[in-house]
Amino acid sequence: MKRILILTGEKSGEIIAKPLVLEIKNQVKESVHIAGMTGDILSPHIDETIINSSNFGVIGFVEALSKYRVLKKAQNNIFRKLKSSNFDLVILVDYIGFNLTIGKFAKKIGVPVILYVGPQVWAWKKNRIKKLKRCVDFIGLILPFEKKLYEEESFRTSYVGNPLIELLPRNISKNEIVEKFPFIKKGNIVISFLPGSRDSEIKHHFLIICEAIVKLYSQYPNAKFIISLAKKSDISLPEIKKIDSLKKDRIPIYIRFGMTYDVILSSDVVGTASGTASLETALLKVPCVIFYKSSFTSYLIFKVFSLIKYIGLPNIIMEKEIVTELIQNNFNSKKLSREIIKIIEIKDVAKNQITNFNKLEKKLGTNNASKTMASIITSILSNSSP
Repeated sequence: MKRILILTGEKSGEIIAKPLVLEIKNQVKESVHIAGMTGDILSPHIDETIINSSNFGVIGFVEALSKYRVLKKAQNNIFRKLKSSNFDLVILVDYIGFNLTIGKFAKKIGVPVILYVGPQVWAWKKNRIKKLKRCVDFIGLILPFEKKLYEEESFRTSYVGNPLIELLPRNISKNEIVEKFPFIKKGNIVISFLPGSRDSEIKHHFLIICEAIVKLYSQYPNAKFIISLAKKSDISLPEIKKIDSLKKDRIPIYIRFGMTYDVILSSDVVGTASGTASLETALLKVPCVIFYKSSFTSYLIFKVFSLIKYIGLPNIIMEKEIVTELIQNNFNSKKLSREIIKIIEIKDVAKNQITNFNKLEKKLGTNNASKTMASIITSILSNSSP
């Protein structure tokens, strides 16, 4: 029996890890036992959940400090598990700050380590690649331009394709989607917001979104507003209480949980946080505005050390601003509502975005990332090079 340890850390990692796990079980000839640190999405599909990571999500340097004890305890638990169990392979899925520490430990005790989703070495200093070699044996890359950067450092990698290509719904009409939202009537403008899946993202984004909704409703009284949240427990966050005052003012605002793709596809325009959701929105061909805000200290560190010009994945991949970005102090209700109005009123803005989204999809290619990655993992488990 082959024994695999897989570590995610947050929802976005779980989403892409789930089809990978299913493919591994399909491709590995002998029996396989998969243990892991993961949340509610992946747990039902592995054999043993060591740690539930549903509430781990962090975003910046300062935000990570608030969960230091929880994360340190989880790391120590995994160290013990690695020492007491004979794992044949460790798979790290994104969640770099936490996972690389595990990878370094696993390599020291002789367990091969694969990283699925490369760290953003293109955003920071290239010397991070040299540090990676001490923690990881192989990286499955999901952005096509990354491979050249690693090749320059003779690092074993492969562009396996982008997992969103296989995960996103296809050939679904807007009418089919709208049926899931009975409050949407003919003639409504549907404006949706994806504030992010992490508590810290909701903290920094949500109130500004609510203020923008008030402005937009005064301009479009026939509009419906949807906010997509990752999990039902988000409703307990203090920022979400702002919804109550909007409802008292009879603003038609609706919250949906775990329905990101349906929410995007039902929309005429989307305001989205800068992470995976921005790429999902672009690949689903819905016009959007990208925003990002963190603590001042986290943003200052980002500005000092970051090498990239853009923060939204569609813009980073296309190497130009195909979607407007509202960052830190530029992210306010006035500018957010203004950019959304621009998309609604100026048809060429939406048209140009869709044209660029088609180019973006072509650039990512058609590889089935899960099948390709599982094939590499199967080769490693068989003691042959990928």
